[in-house]
Amino acid sequence: DKDVCVIEVENTQKLAGPLAQAFAGDPAENMAIIGITGTNGKTTTATLVYQVLSACGRKASLLGTVHKRILDEELDSKLTTSDPIELAADMKKMADAGSEYLVMEVSSHALHQHRTDGFDFKVAAFTNLSQDHLDYH
Repeated sequence: DKDVCVIEVENTQKLAGPLAQAFAGDPAENMAIIGITGTNGKTTTATLVYQVLSACGRKASLLGTVHKRILDEELDSKLTTSDPIELAADMKKMADAGSEYLVMEVSSHALHQHRTDGFDFKVAAFTNLSQDHLDYH
């Protein structure tokens, strides 16, 4: 069909994040994103950073294994790091709510699967590495 546009890409996983961010209006550009990865300690570290920012009067949101927080609103979370489309949608809600900071847990699987492509981290923290992840990577 001549009216259908086809764009061929080498790796759709690498393109999903940038496209999702663009369709959501590039919400990640409006926040300082702090990513925390490692075998253990992601939830504790991310929660502590979120709490420190909030206690200092900063407008912070959180994405993690246990829950999501858009400022003070707590929501259920399904994965440590969501797929690019859900990430962009969550970031849009956070940016629209006035979040200055996003603290997020980032699984090593998510990094390998390009789920965080499409936005930059202002700060990246690595907690540790153990045998659990050496089997996958």
